[in-house]
Amino acid sequence: MYTISVTKHEVQLPAFFECHLDSPLEVKYSLREIQEGLLFSGWILADSDYEIVVSDDEDTVYPLNKKRDDVLSSYARKIDISAHSKKQQGFSFKLLPKTSSLTISAREVATGGELVPLFDLSIDGPFKVLVGKNKWLFLDNDTNKSVAQHIGDIRLTLEAEASWREYFQAFMNLQSKYKIPAALLIAPSKEAVVPEFHPLKRARNTVIEDVLALIPNDFPCVYPLDALRASKDRSFRVTDTHWTCHGAKIGAIALCERLGIDIVKLHSLFEDDEYKPRWVMGDLGVKVYPPVRNKEYYLSNYSYRKFLKFDNELPTFGRMLVMRNGDALKEARLLIFGSSSSYSMFDYLSRVFRQVVFVHSAGNVDPYLVEMLKPDYLLSQTNGRYVVRSPSVDYDIRAVIKSKYQDLTEAKQSELLSYATTLAAKTGYPVVEKCCEILLSATNQ
Repeated sequence: MYTISVTKHEVQLPAFFECHLDSPLEVKYSLREIQEGLLFSGWILADSDYEIVVSDDEDTVYPLNKKRDDVLSSYARKIDISAHSKKQQGFSFKLLPKTSSLTISAREVATGGELVPLFDLSIDGPFKVLVGKNKWLFLDNDTNKSVAQHIGDIRLTLEAEASWREYFQAFMNLQSKYKIPAALLIAPSKEAVVPEFHPLKRARNTVIEDVLALIPNDFPCVYPLDALRASKDRSFRVTDTHWTCHGAKIGAIALCERLGIDIVKLHSLFEDDEYKPRWVMGDLGVKVYPPVRNKEYYLSNYSYRKFLKFDNELPTFGRMLVMRNGDALKEARLLIFGSSSSYSMFDYLSRVFRQVVFVHSAGNVDPYLVEMLKPDYLLSQTNGRYVVRSPSVDYDIRAVIKSKYQDLTEAKQSELLSYATTLAAKTGYPVVEKCCEILLSATNQ
């Protein structure tokens, strides 16, 4: 959704002049509503005849084309309305804005004189977006304060340091308990990988450096910053906060190598991959007006969706997916407690591990689920901009799913319940049955 803001200029003219903008209102608009054309309406009451000029990439002229008797009535005690009764005071037209900022001005018809600015309008997305070099887009006023992290204004607090130390110890205890290969993968932030395109200079030390300095020598952490920077293929998207398919592959390979998978076999597994271009907006491109697209390359000859066996389709936190690929490199189960950066790794990880179970938790680990699914490999994955707060190893996915389920419409609840009930009865696949069990327990079934 986009918000329109209106600022009125102080108009100082020697003759009588009053104006008002009735619409657009300062409310939220969908992209479709804007693209269908915004209604601009209002009025000008003046001694001279004026026309409206909208400056939006170029100037467009609109005449006053409506009688506004309501306006004349309201000014009856201030002016001689008989002098205005035969004039048009109002304007009304639809306009598709070409830019995010435009100005509505008035111009005297008889003289064709200078423009008199009346109103400035701005169209803003839900988050501010910074435009960097070569039109790279970056997050601005997000909840993780990415800009403040980038320039070093925010560092890790003592409380956050203590939380990270607790997480490291709890994660290693869990790994030791089940005696399985495990790792924490921190997907580097876009600001860290391509700081040369950011409009602000990156600080020498930021929150991520604070976290990395805390990591015990024997802790299994993967932070593939150097590999992403060195990639011959662009590893981050120009109009999105996330890595490209090539970046996701780099992250997946670094992770699998840390988990003990043969690096030669990994490269061989992906050597025949083919990529095709698509023009996409991305999660940043859609936040600016007008939306911007960029050409990105997507894997075209493989999709994990072919092997998707379960998906509760909950939005972000609480979402669970199960993939099963009988031709995968390892006959093993990988359990991922991940974030948004995990999704683009599925096309690679589902070819390495026969079973991949994903829980959207931003790296928070649910020990109950680890015990229930008994994975052969365990991954906690978070994003670089999230590390101002540590993950935990006491996450409760059932409570999260229950909360998300209760927020759904009745129709969506019924659909999800039917999906889990039907799938549980026919799947014959134990992991999917357990995921259905978790979903059904959250619905009190």
